Amino acid sequence: MNKKSGIVIIIVMVVCILISSLAWKMHSKKTITVGVDAEYEPMCFRNDQNKLCGFEADLIKKVFEGGPYNVTLKVINWEDKFEMLDKKEIDCIWCGLTGEEGRFMSYSITKPYLINGDVCVYNIKLKTNNCDDGVLLGSNAINRFINDKGEMDNTKLYFRTMRESLRALRKGRVHRCYMDDIHACYLSKTNKQLKIKKIHSYSESFVVAFRREDYRVKSWVDKQIKRIYNSGEFVTISNKWFGDDLYPKK
Repeated sequence: MNKKSGIVIIIVMVVCILISSLAWKMHSKKTITVGVDAEYEPMCFRNDQNKLCGFEADLIKKVFEGGPYNVTLKVINWEDKFEMLDKKEIDCIWCGLTGEEGRFMSYSITKPYLINGDVCVYNIKLKTNNCDDGVLLGSNAINRFINDKGEMDNTKLYFRTMRESLRALRKGRVHRCYMDDIHACYLSKTNKQLKIKKIHSYSESFVVAFRREDYRVKSWVDKQIKRIYNSGEFVTISNKWFGDDLYPKK
């Protein structure tokens, strides 16, 4: 064996050791399976390439980037979220979960990472306001249009999706539409004819739920979100999707 061949063999051995070491580290990391809702635009949804995207998808990626955990996003049925967490089919619920969901005494809950409220969105290009008001179903804003009997105000137009409400605003079917802040900011970011009037008679905070025994992971996530906010990366993600910083300031 000549000197050159010996050097080549040594280099190959070093490369193999480095690859094996990296593979071992990746394999030894605990994988956190995050339960997400793929039908909650702009928080988490599938784009035209059928890939998960949205504010929460970006935030989750940034939180776990370079950390001691691998992360896997698992699309879940919203109604089954707590059952899946209890059965350990997922390790946390990270899909627009609010502090109003209840049952939190049984879980380890992060500090709020996003603030949401009810707002009114106007189409400033409409010359008349002699048309109906709209309300986005599933939003907190709908609470103001339900009477003591639990009946909805039948003088309002109700929209099942954010996109339906956008089309109605554009075409002048409604002069204004009540919805959540996150949807309003998302729509107005790319539709300059829309103007937001903040009402905030009701507000809520978004949190992540872990099993109680995973409180260490929960604490680590809290620290990462705070670090990302202090570094300005959170604001960058928030501006990308909402055109505003929706991080809770208190």
